[in-house]
Order: sequence, then C-alpha cells, then structure tokens
Amino acid sequence: MNFALAAASGVLLGLSFPDFSLGYLALVALFPLLLALHAPGAPRHMAVPPRRAFALGYLTGVIFFSMLLYWIPKLPRENVTVPYLMVPVLVILVAYLSLYPALSALTAAWLARRGVPVGIGFPLAWTMLEAARGSGLFGFSWGSLGYAFTPFPHLIQFASVTGMWGVTLWAALASGLVHLYLSTPWVRPKLVVFAVLAVWLVGPYYQGRRVLEQRQPHRILQVGVVQPNVGNDKWKLA
Repeated sequence: MNFALAAASGVLLGLSFPDFSLGYLALVALFPLLLALHAPGAPRHMAVPPRRAFALGYLTGVIFFSMLLYWIPKLPRENVTVPYLMVPVLVILVAYLSLYPALSALTAAWLARRGVPVGIGFPLAWTMLEAARGSGLFGFSWGSLGYAFTPFPHLIQFASVTGMWGVTLWAALASGLVHLYLSTPWVRPKLVVFAVLAVWLVGPYYQGRRVLEQRQPHRILQVGVVQPNVGNDKWKLA
C-alpha cells in the first residue's frame, strides 16, 4: 500500500505539468507520499524507516520525472548530436533527479522519528532540495513544484517577495497541513491547523487578485517576437 501511495504522488505530480497541465493537483500531489511515510495519528516511532522512506520517495521521483521528460527520446534525430543516446540520457536523468524526492522523504522520516511532524518536515526538506537541484553549474530546475502554477498568475503574485521557491513551499505545505490536520487528535489544535490551512490556501488568491487589479495597464504596447530560422543543418560542419 505504501508503494501504491508513493506511485500515486508521482502520477499526480506528472499530471500537474505539461502535457496535462493540471496545476491545481500540485496542491495535493505530495499528500499520498506523506501518508506512506507516516500514517496520520500513528506514534512517531511508526514512521517508516529512513531506508524505506528513501525507496518510497525514489519511486515517486521515477514516475514523476518519467512523465515530465518522456519527450527526450522523441526529439527529431536531425536536431540532436547523438540520437541513439537519447534513451540512455533519459534513464540517467530520471535516475539522478529522483534522488531529490528520495532524500526529501528520507529526511522527513528521520525527523518524524525525532518528533517533527511529517507534514512540516517533508515540505521544508522538499523545498530546500528542490532549490539545491535547480542551483549550481548543473542545476536542473525543470519540474520544480512552483512552476505548476504558472498558468494561474492570480495565485502566485507573492513570488515577487518569496521567489519561485516560496511557491514551491506554499504548494508542498498545503499537503503537509492536511496531513497535520489528520494527525492531530485534539479538537482545539485541529481547529487551529484548519484555520492555518484555510488562510494558507485562500490568502494568496486574494493577495494576487488585489495586486493584478492595481496593475491594470494604462496603455497598450505592441511587442513583436521573431524566432531565427536555424534550419536542420545546424550540426553539420561548415
């Protein structure tokens, strides 16, 4: 069951990005994986062992990045340097990128066994490791959770303050707060978590609407974009 839940998170993440572009799913995409890492209400020692958590996170990553990057072997043969390497490149890339969800799950499980709720530890670990994945000389930020919301500018205006990683944390913590709500046994803390979750989800919508309404254009500016025609012989020697 845990591996089925981890696979469900991978599918939901994949559906959040093109070609499916169901971006709203990103708000709940990580929730099945959180259930797999620690059943709501279970004692902290019942969180899955870090090694099992790593495997669950890795499965999520393999499914997600396979759905996200399936098109790499389909690139036109004349537009790639070594066409027969495209399938191995996809396999290697997916295997590498899946380490980041795996490390996020491992970190969250390790913290859960020390008293940090999975609903808090996992979103923080996911955001920090996504930032690491997108940084440096070989950074690969494609598929970062925050990018799923680019079709919804009214939800992500706060990115002007937090950057894209703030959007990632917003989406990841939405799943985390749902898990935390289900894990809280007492009524009063449960109501507090519910109130925080409601503000967390609705607040960006109203803030974004207000920002966009204040930025209505005063005049129309026409812009033209021209893409150069390189042709299919760009890899041939002159």
